[in-house]
Amino acid sequence: MASIQCRCGTVVIRLARALPKCAWECCCVDCYQKNMWSCEAGGVEYPPGYGVHGIGLPMHLVYFDNKLDVQKGRERIAFNRLRDDARSTNMIASCCKALLCVEHPGYVGQSVLLFPDFITILGAPPLLPPACRIFIKDWPADAYAKLPPKPGIWWEDGKMYGHSEEDKALAGKSVEGMLQAMPPSAIGETFQQLLEAVGGKVDVLGLPEGPNSRRKKQAQAGKEPGGVEKAFNYKGQGQGL
Repeated sequence: MASIQCRCGTVVIRLARALPKCAWECCCVDCYQKNMWSCEAGGVEYPPGYGVHGIGLPMHLVYFDNKLDVQKGRERIAFNRLRDDARSTNMIASCCKALLCVEHPGYVGQSVLLFPDFITILGAPPLLPPACRIFIKDWPADAYAKLPPKPGIWWEDGKMYGHSEEDKALAGKSVEGMLQAMPPSAIGETFQQLLEAVGGKVDVLGLPEGPNSRRKKQAQAGKEPGGVEKAFNYKGQGQGL
């Protein structure tokens, strides 16, 4: 099985599988912001290709089962979120501020999100590049046009949109992977159980939503598209990333 460890090695968590359930390339402002915060708070440089949203690379996202077997450093596990109305919750290592994983209600308790370019994943074979991009409307249009071609999707008013039906079908398969039920034999505690173990304490960073946010721009224009931290509907279920 694969495992993750924080930057200083104090926290080590064994995962319930060796390979992720699904992967995305994400253009959203929040994935960027939480990882930039982690690097800055921990006093480390951004990985090559990252630093400013809309310049360089979109985020590489991978999803694993929501079963986390803490091998060491339990006392250093803490939680935060970007702002009061953020729906995703981040698990961090208080020792070095490494972002360990993320939980969102849209994962229906079955998955956690990891950022392999920012957290060390041990024991996993080389990860394949994600086949699809998400939240592409957060990336500035001129910069997006310079990225290598890849199927891309976004959400408006709780509905998934893509440049083609093929793009939407490909994204749908990844969503199904994200929602795949954990095996009953998976060892460890859930993200929710680990949060409960610290008394449910979640620090709020109070960071403003990034200026490239499509949700923010449309809200300012008097429209509400649904955005990164809102829910989207897939096959009748309220989801999110």
